Amino acid sequence: MNAHGPGTAQCDTTEAAIFDELFPAAEGIFSIKPLAGHCQGAAGAVELVASLYGFDTGVIPAPPRVAHGHPRLLDGPNACVEGPIVKSSLGMGGHNAVLILDSASA
Repeated sequence: MNAHGPGTAQCDTTEAAIFDELFPAAEGIFSIKPLAGHCQGAAGAVELVASLYGFDTGVIPAPPRVAHGHPRLLDGPNACVEGPIVKSSLGMGGHNAVLILDSASA
């Protein structure tokens, strides 16, 4: 699960609650926000590329944990597991979207 990880208590809590409710069996959550920073309107596209990178290389580009977060938050790069990736994007001004990708679409 590739979270947008906006870094605010309200948005992070909401995003985590949605993941927990809709995808309770998902194996891990990651966000590249600590690696890429805030790319404003391009954030969703940059984060999508990270998911596609995982399909291409077999490595989820999760950053190392630096603080307590969601219990399923990955700690550094991990091997991809079989199955789809859910990519959420929460944007300023209400630009919100979720994509579900699988290896056949990569």
